[in-house]
Amino acid sequence: MFRVVDCIALQHDRSLLVIAGLICLFGSVATVLSARRLDSRHHAWRWRALVAVCVSSTVWATHFLAMLAYRPTLSVAFDLPQTVLSYFIGLMVMGPALVSARCVQGLWLRMLCGVVFGAGVALMHYLGMAAVQVAGLLSYDAPQVALSVILSCAGGAMTVSALFGPRTASRRLLAIFALALTILALHFTGMSAVSVSLNSLLAHTDSALSRQLLVIETCMAAAAVLGITLLGAQFDEHMARALREEAARFRTLADGAFEGLIIHRDDTIVDYNAVACTLLGHSTLNMPFASLFPDGLLHESANTAVKTAMQHRDGHHIAVEINRRPIHTRTHEWAELVAIRDLTAQQAVEGKLAEAMENLGALRALIPMCAWCKRVRDDEGYWNAVDHYLKEVTGNEITHGICPTCSDKELARLGRG
Repeated sequence: MFRVVDCIALQHDRSLLVIAGLICLFGSVATVLSARRLDSRHHAWRWRALVAVCVSSTVWATHFLAMLAYRPTLSVAFDLPQTVLSYFIGLMVMGPALVSARCVQGLWLRMLCGVVFGAGVALMHYLGMAAVQVAGLLSYDAPQVALSVILSCAGGAMTVSALFGPRTASRRLLAIFALALTILALHFTGMSAVSVSLNSLLAHTDSALSRQLLVIETCMAAAAVLGITLLGAQFDEHMARALREEAARFRTLADGAFEGLIIHRDDTIVDYNAVACTLLGHSTLNMPFASLFPDGLLHESANTAVKTAMQHRDGHHIAVEINRRPIHTRTHEWAELVAIRDLTAQQAVEGKLAEAMENLGALRALIPMCAWCKRVRDDEGYWNAVDHYLKEVTGNEITHGICPTCSDKELARLGRG
């Protein structure tokens, strides 16, 4: 009898160990990059399937390649149905666990999903061990098996906690490290629990896979899956960068508008441009939408311009014109777009124009009259007698008489006074 753990130090194929380690590392990177797209609204089901296949292939390939590295002189084969079963059982446990961790809210629920994920890693490992066929009997040390499962579940919880926490570079590195450590810790701790009792009478079944064939197939499958995953993640990152640049371009256009723009849904401000903040005197608009405008504005009909006044942060009122219309947001929900146009400059111009018109009216009220003949000039430039001008302007008939002053003067001139 010998323990498999002794082969780690005494006899192993180093090239296979290096390949297994690289697959574990690159698979962890691909899984973390792909898992960041689980909340994508475009092709969400494809990303979920890709994450499940990626992580399952990483664990499965690492397990079998690392296990094949031990005792290369020992005749080892693998039962085909159980080998395939170990992959798909792990796929059905680890994939849904990661997807559920992305969807649930709360740290403890995510940690629970991480524990289930770690249990899936352990399940795949021991189902894979059951597929091993050697000239002997395999036996397990129960405490070591329990320790490997505990380490796997703890590592799964740590992986999920780092993977779906704040999106920072350090958290991504921590998630990659935690996932790789979970896979390797489970494998080597689980392998240390195995002992082999040699028995040359035990033969392999006809359906068994040879060691060399399994190595080739495992490497090819792992390289194909991980390559596709990395390319998919890179393509999605390129698309995300393009969307960010497009969003920045539209933000520049929105901030360069002459009107303040606010999007609100159920009295909650969803988005706004810089002009709206400047107009209201706030650095951010983290307040209810109704608090910015007079009561009853929300009940006015949309698609109509409303002139009103609103209060600036410093207390003075601003004359504005508001246009509103419903829009469909990127989250496929209905909201309302409010355009606010400052009327302060317009009202100032209108005030000056009104003043000018008043002055013009005052000028029009002055009647030009000749100082000698007393005739009056009309709007067309003709000079008319006063009675004729008054008749034209007022439309009334003019009668003639003499005032007492003029009567006395005339009588005195005639010598009759």
